[in-house]
Amino acid sequence: MKLKKVLIVDDEQLIRIGLLSLLEWESYGYVIIGDASNGEEALDKIEKLKPDIVLVDLKMDPIDGFEVIKRGIERNSNTKFIALSNYNDFDSARKAMKLGASDYIFKFTLKAEDLIKVLNEVSAEIIVSEEQGTYQAECEQIWSVKENILKHILDYGEEASKVLSDIPLEISLEKEYRVLFLKINDFIALRKAGNYPNLLLVKNTLEKVILELLERQFFVDTFRYRDSEFVVVLNSRFQDSFDHIKRAFIMLNNYSKQYYGFTLCGGVSNICKGKESFNRALQESRQFMQRCFLSDEQLIQENDMEEKLAEEIEETYRIHKFEEFIKMGDLSMAFKNLLQFMDDMDENKKCRGIIIKQHMIKIIQVILFGMIKYRIEIGRVVDKNGVCLDHVMSEYDTFESARQSIVDISAVIKSEFSQVGETRKRKEIAAAEIYMEEYLNEDITVSKMAKLVSMSESRFAHVFKEEVGVSFIEYVNQLRIDKAIGYLLHSDMQINEIAIAVGINNSNYFSTLFRKRTGKTPLEFRKSKIAEK
Repeated sequence: MKLKKVLIVDDEQLIRIGLLSLLEWESYGYVIIGDASNGEEALDKIEKLKPDIVLVDLKMDPIDGFEVIKRGIERNSNTKFIALSNYNDFDSARKAMKLGASDYIFKFTLKAEDLIKVLNEVSAEIIVSEEQGTYQAECEQIWSVKENILKHILDYGEEASKVLSDIPLEISLEKEYRVLFLKINDFIALRKAGNYPNLLLVKNTLEKVILELLERQFFVDTFRYRDSEFVVVLNSRFQDSFDHIKRAFIMLNNYSKQYYGFTLCGGVSNICKGKESFNRALQESRQFMQRCFLSDEQLIQENDMEEKLAEEIEETYRIHKFEEFIKMGDLSMAFKNLLQFMDDMDENKKCRGIIIKQHMIKIIQVILFGMIKYRIEIGRVVDKNGVCLDHVMSEYDTFESARQSIVDISAVIKSEFSQVGETRKRKEIAAAEIYMEEYLNEDITVSKMAKLVSMSESRFAHVFKEEVGVSFIEYVNQLRIDKAIGYLLHSDMQINEIAIAVGINNSNYFSTLFRKRTGKTPLEFRKSKIAEK
């Protein structure tokens, strides 16, 4: 289909954004090639871009829409103009028509179906050349190439200087620039629940709005990355201003919430210069974005995590307390304290999102172990979107969404599995479990545990399986793998070091056991979790 090129001219930013998002332009045979905020800029773009149709506001200063229509037709007689008039301002509309406008619409009462009708009537007069018909195909090809380039840099570690030469850029990497990394929050959970709009429409519209909000202050180039992420590269037109990026992000986030029902998170790199710095800028902005957790409107600039804050959280909200709840079989109390921790962190705005996130992961790992220990099928206990506790921190990006998910799961636990440990009557087995958790890195055998609780080996093995539901060896192996998962997620220890730390001195046997339990080797598991983040 040969798409007709449309230019939007209005001095009100919200009107321009509203028109951009009013309909899926390409599906109706149109493509937005740009916008202008004043008459002078509009005339310049009419001459350079040669649009087929111009939607132009009549009330602008100093060059108004009437002058744009008059001079625009003189510069390009093939361009058709549709006047954007205020409500019931028929006198202005008639004046625009006399100057050569093809039609008019009242912008404050405009509906998508009305706009399509007017566009189609006006476009019937236009003869579209073959060159114009290839515009969309060229755009899609450029989008695809740029997305592929980002994958090569971010996923395969290729140097930007080698691959960026394949495409023309709207910005210069030889001048100072920043990289803004944007992501749709909770995208995995939204997709799982079926609550997400047409992705192509979202990408097209968001890209146009990003340009609209930023190109006054910056030279801008956008890259799409995966289903839910964007990369924006910015050269400052004037003095570099992070505050301007932040204001634009807040407006973009509000727009996303209003029109699509989702929020965004973003990270901004420090100022860079040169293609050789592009890889670092991408990684830096992406890492900052991933730390946006405390608020769904947080935009992070600096990597200023403080170890002292992490130590304070570790001291105040000790993991040991949650382990005690699990030993007592009180999952409801464990969830209650997790939610209390989140509420306290929400009030304590000085705490960095990533610190909270890391501590929550530790707490959740303890609770997950408790669910496994008491034979609760983790995948069966889910929130309203079908997300289980094991996936909360990987499928939700914001503090608010993660908290609501945990509230949902906690309610299920409270109603169905509150005091799961009450039926555990044998104090000998409880004592053995406490010992194994504390001395997991030591040699743990049936003989040793039987002696500890003053039982014969055969009797201990029989009672243990009867009480716990699995054999002693299965339980110990499960305990060790769960502990190893914690080390893989929250430390930089080598695989052989983790094996020793959980009481398995043979790293090959450890890998075999780990794969049997999780379906992946320890290294594969660590890489997959890093990729999820």
